[in-house]
Amino acid sequence: MKKTLLIIPLLIFSTTLLFPQSKVNINNLSDYGGKMFNENDDKPYTGLVFDLYRTTGNKSLEGRYKDGLRNGKWSWWNVDNKMDSSGTYKDGNLNGKWTYWNENGQKRSEKKYKDGVPDGKWTEWSGGEGDPNDYSGAFPYHKSYEETYKDGSLDGLHTEWNENGQKRIQKIYKNGIEIEWTEWEYYDNGQKKSEGTLKDGELDGLWTIWYENGQKKVEVTFKNGKLHGVSTVWYENGQKGAEETWKDGKEDGKWTDWYENGQKGAEVTWKDGKPDKLGTQWFENGQKSVVGTYKDEMKDGLWTIWYENGQKSEERTYKNGKLDGKRTEWHENGQKSEERTYKNGEVITDKCWDEDGNEIDCHEFGMVFVEGGTFEMGSNSGYNDEKPVHSVTVSDFNISKTEVTFEQYDVFCNATGRARPADRGWGRGDRPVIYVRWDEAVAYCEWMNKASGKTYRLPTEAEWEYAARGGNKSKGYRYSGSNDISDVGWYYYNSGGKTHPVAQKQPNELGLYDMSGNVYEWCSDWYGEESYSSSPQNNPQEPSSGSHRVLRGGSWHNFDTSCRVADRGSLAPVRRYIINGIWSGGFRLVLSQD
Repeated sequence: MKKTLLIIPLLIFSTTLLFPQSKVNINNLSDYGGKMFNENDDKPYTGLVFDLYRTTGNKSLEGRYKDGLRNGKWSWWNVDNKMDSSGTYKDGNLNGKWTYWNENGQKRSEKKYKDGVPDGKWTEWSGGEGDPNDYSGAFPYHKSYEETYKDGSLDGLHTEWNENGQKRIQKIYKNGIEIEWTEWEYYDNGQKKSEGTLKDGELDGLWTIWYENGQKKVEVTFKNGKLHGVSTVWYENGQKGAEETWKDGKEDGKWTDWYENGQKGAEVTWKDGKPDKLGTQWFENGQKSVVGTYKDEMKDGLWTIWYENGQKSEERTYKNGKLDGKRTEWHENGQKSEERTYKNGEVITDKCWDEDGNEIDCHEFGMVFVEGGTFEMGSNSGYNDEKPVHSVTVSDFNISKTEVTFEQYDVFCNATGRARPADRGWGRGDRPVIYVRWDEAVAYCEWMNKASGKTYRLPTEAEWEYAARGGNKSKGYRYSGSNDISDVGWYYYNSGGKTHPVAQKQPNELGLYDMSGNVYEWCSDWYGEESYSSSPQNNPQEPSSGSHRVLRGGSWHNFDTSCRVADRGSLAPVRRYIINGIWSGGFRLVLSQD
């Protein structure tokens, strides 16, 4: 019995020596029904295979088939006889560890499979010889990513590294689904720039941003994709700039802002996303600038505003978000400037004083004197109705700093019994009035004339363009006051789809606001498309009749081209707007020289 057991392995060993396994060139095999056959055999091939490079005769691959399927170890070499890749198959499927190398012998990647699907750790390396994609040397050799699979799906930790070896991304997967993500970003000097985590595809947990000098810049916490908890902002010098409290994505609790010198700038309390209770602001010198109270998210009660020198500037009373009661304003020298009485947001009485204490007409606008002169009107590079450029002379005049506001126009409506124009839900107050017909703008001027004993009117088109260009102080800007429309005007790309309070942007060379954008402005002239070529040269008013009146300046809805100082628009004087309210007429006033 024992002798028989010893004889059998000896026979197997002898058979292997006498009859070695077959080895054929893989190019001599053919695929039939997914299995490989030797051209001289009707059974699926079992045995070793190889292939050679034609140019060098070096081996290019070596592997093994069993019953026509790849089985066991397979290896590939490059033309220089260096190992390129190697791994194992089982019943025709990738199985076990597979390794890939660069031409310099450095490992490029390592992957594990089970029954043809990824299973286990996958790792990839980059650099070592150049560009991280071609491995030629510029970047150090480093691990670039590592991840784990289970039954073909990502499961467990996934990590990515930058070229310098710094960790860039770390994710956690479960059954192929990303459940957590942490990301790092770095400055060129290696300093961490940002770090944060996502969970179930949403921002979750602490997110931090740093300045390049290493000082923390922002720290915020998220919960299920919404801001939650305390958010903090710092200046680059380390001084805290803001501290905010959030709850489920809504402002909740105390919010505080600081200036870079450490002086508190603002403090307000929020509740469920709405301002609640007291709100306070300070100037950088520590002097209070605003104190007011909220009730149910609306301004309510007494609000006080100060100048930076400590002098009270304004005191107003609100009820349910509307001015109600007395509103008093002071000049910076302490002299009272205006006293109004409101009821439910409407002006009931109004009284005004100058800086010397003399009573003045409250209806007098902030006017800017424009010294007359000669200028080149139009544009040879614009639309046809802007051509040709021609010299025009205008006399001295005064023009209002801003467009007429709802607050100013509503006084006129209340006094004359007119219906107030709609505001589209954007608000009234110091926003420019809209939806005004040309004849209504003229009626406003006439009402002002009776109230003040002065002569207000609409500007001529020539006066409007001369003032928009900056008069005799003009610097030749494309828009009124700048070559960058965003500096001086509200237009399509920065307006948020609505008008804005007047005088929020930079003024032009004469101190005039919003002559580019915000709202179109009526001029006194009839519109003539070809009138430039035949218009008078001194104080032109063109033509004597027509169907449309001139509109100038562009609006909140227009692209920058329509907000140029040379651009011309027009609208029938009986209409308040065209195109669903987009071209809605506003206006500003001219005060004639005595």
